Amino acid sequence: MDAMDLNPVRARCFLEVVERGTVAAAARALGYTAPAVSQQVAKLERSLGVPLFDRVSGRLRPTPAGTALVPHVYAVLDALESGADSARTAARTSRQAVGVAAFPSALVHLVAPVAGAGSAPVGRVVEAEDDAALRDLSLGHVDVAVVQEHSHQRYERDPRFQHHRLFRDPLDLIVPPGTPPPARLADTADLPWVVSGAGSPCRVSTDQAWHAAGIAPRVAAEAYELASLAGLVACGVGVALLPRMGLPDDLRGARVAAGASPVVRTLFAVTRRTYSRGAVAEVVTALRVQARVVAAREVERWTA
Repeated sequence: MDAMDLNPVRARCFLEVVERGTVAAAARALGYTAPAVSQQVAKLERSLGVPLFDRVSGRLRPTPAGTALVPHVYAVLDALESGADSARTAARTSRQAVGVAAFPSALVHLVAPVAGAGSAPVGRVVEAEDDAALRDLSLGHVDVAVVQEHSHQRYERDPRFQHHRLFRDPLDLIVPPGTPPPARLADTADLPWVVSGAGSPCRVSTDQAWHAAGIAPRVAAEAYELASLAGLVACGVGVALLPRMGLPDDLRGARVAAGASPVVRTLFAVTRRTYSRGAVAEVVTALRVQARVVAAREVERWTA
């Protein structure tokens, strides 16, 4: 059998299909045609002499051989990226534009101010929830992913990534106008609740916070947008656990029940270990500076 024929294009086509599950989705992400992606994967399979994918319910699932190959292909791309970074550093070339992905409230309060100020070389900015942002980071579509880790959840971190802590953002218990602020989450057992949509990080943390408090309250409404959730609370539909950074300036009479919620999320700027220096480090530093501004503003806003 000939040696594996693996070039960067073939490697990226293979990994995109692994991560996205279809040739069509991989082609859209790469800007290629679907036949071109299929051809690259087929050539890789022929050079190895083994099938790399099975078709299951209309999607492509890696075979055991494909799964075994994944970390090695990532290692090849990481080595190429590290080499390119070292070459740029040695040549002292101009700063590279850094792609950043972030979930909505982080994009608005952290990434947008940094990008707008021009103090760091932010290039393409993408709105993406945590899993999608980390996938784009892994595949090299962006260079920094701003993600959240909630105190009630357990996380497995990819060893290829480096996590840079930005700040801790409490999830406050918000109550409608006229509702006495409870002292503990346990005191909300008989109150209606407004919650984030199923599967969202805030919803998982809310469910786990209920479990820790020993309650199973009635859900009166669900929404994904923080502005929608805050509006529902302001109109008296129910109480909610909402991240402080995403709260609107005007709660329209709703109140924060100070000290009632133990839930905190920590925000991180995540980079690939092979590309964490130079322009990427500048962007991370700028995000940390902006995070301190936001944290100070939130303390002033809700403790004044």
